[in-house]
Formats: sequence, structure tokens, C-alpha cells
Amino acid sequence: GAVIYTSNGKHAQTFRDNIDAGMIGVNVNVPAPMAFFAFAGNKASFFGDLGTNGTDGVQFYTRKKVVTERWF
Repeated sequence: GAVIYTSNGKHAQTFRDNIDAGMIGVNVNVPAPMAFFAFAGNKASFFGDLGTNGTDGVQFYTRKKVVTERWF
């Protein structure tokens, strides 16, 4: 995961869109969302079996990002 602290929305958006991480935090200590959000990992991060049929195949080849933000 990756975290940025900023009051500039443009900097946060650029960071969020260009960082190579699955879990991103903006103005939060730990980029971990609530339990009902999916875990998102990149590179060698992988949970589950290696099935590539149907929705499992789509999920395997999709790069997801979970972004948790806090603005004051």
C-alpha cells in the first residue's frame, strides 16, 4: 500500500492515478478500508486459487485499486 498526506486535491489525484499499489490512502495512517471492501494487491500479491474461468479470470487480469481518503 501507499499513503500521501496533502491538502491539495490535484496532488492527491495525480498520486492516486499514477502509483503502482493496490491499496492507497489519502490523509489516513493505514490504507486499509472497511472489511466489506475487496482487498486489492498488485505485482506478486495474490489471494485465492489460480482459476481463470468466468469472473475469476476477469478478476485475475484486472488491476484494482482501493482508495481510502479523508478530507478536512
